[in-house]
Amino acid sequence: MIPLSIFFFLVTLILTFTLINVTHYYIERRHLILVVESALQSASQNLDERSYYLGFNSKNRFSGPSGNERLLLPIDCAKASEEFPKKFRQNWVLNQNLNPGKGQPPLPLITHLSCDGVSLRSTVTARVTLPFPVTFVGVDFFEFMDQSVTVVVGSVVGG
Repeated sequence: MIPLSIFFFLVTLILTFTLINVTHYYIERRHLILVVESALQSASQNLDERSYYLGFNSKNRFSGPSGNERLLLPIDCAKASEEFPKKFRQNWVLNQNLNPGKGQPPLPLITHLSCDGVSLRSTVTARVTLPFPVTFVGVDFFEFMDQSVTVVVGSVVGG
């Protein structure tokens, strides 16, 4: 009876550690998405004034779910591409300072940034340190996990 109790205790302990690691990974992923989205939204505020004042073309128009036509604001891609890394770094450092107990993880890597004039798209890769790495024979497995997120933003007139 005692060996069975020990077995169930170990299984419960392993499942608890696994659940904590998986939860930590998804919380960090959501955090990364929020920081990237915030920086992209801020960078997309750079209005391409020439396109805006000369008029909208068919690229700036789309039909919403209810069938009414919406206009997308033109984005100045050069300014937005220049501003996004700065805003991302500011937001990341600010959020890390708000959570001092987590240590200082390295700044995530911006692997892709594109702009088509009406939307911004970015892919960012980050390394997540798991709270409970798996150790076997003195070697740590699953100490880090890499995650990559892709976020797209655009501005709609009359949202």
